[in-house]
Amino acid sequence: MWYILGNGPFSSEVFDWTIDSLGADAKSQFGGFLSEEKTPSAHPTGLPVFWENSIDISQVDFLVNGISDPEIKAKVMPKFVQQGVSFKRVVHPSVIYKGKSIGEGAVICPNVTIGAHAVIGAYTTINYQSGIGHDTVLGEFATLSPNVQIGGRSYIGRASFIGISATVIDNIMVGKNVRIYSGAVVMAQVRDNRIVGGNPARRIQLT
Repeated sequence: MWYILGNGPFSSEVFDWTIDSLGADAKSQFGGFLSEEKTPSAHPTGLPVFWENSIDISQVDFLVNGISDPEIKAKVMPKFVQQGVSFKRVVHPSVIYKGKSIGEGAVICPNVTIGAHAVIGAYTTINYQSGIGHDTVLGEFATLSPNVQIGGRSYIGRASFIGISATVIDNIMVGKNVRIYSGAVVMAQVRDNRIVGGNPARRIQLT
């Protein structure tokens, strides 16, 4: 049996995309969604939801990531990896891929384009209609929202989040744990742990 880690709205889309990727037969082997809550709420699909600690790990063939928040991914997913559970790489059939590698547990949604020699890190999420330029590196646990565009030869650090329709131009270094607001245009290096927004993107100080 296989399961999706996460019980939020994004997990519903991931379920559909995983079936598209693995084939209709995978639906009959689906065990349900896993939640951090001991008494999880019902899932919108009507499919089963379990507290993540209530299942027998030895009976899990693989997990698929259904969590979009990088901070939560980086906290939760390694616990399962340490127990020997593998995360399935899900690449939707509509993806145009010319990259170099895609890490374990990455979820690449419909209509994404990945340029030549790009490296997609483990446990990343690239949402629909986003584009990754040539020779770009996307660090592990990073998340790209819908319609994000990353130019060539750029670097997106570990567990960074890029909001809807944001753009990172060519040859830009974005550090780890960075938050880029929706619609931002990043034209300069962004240091670790910073929040940026606007066009051109500038640092945002939260009070």
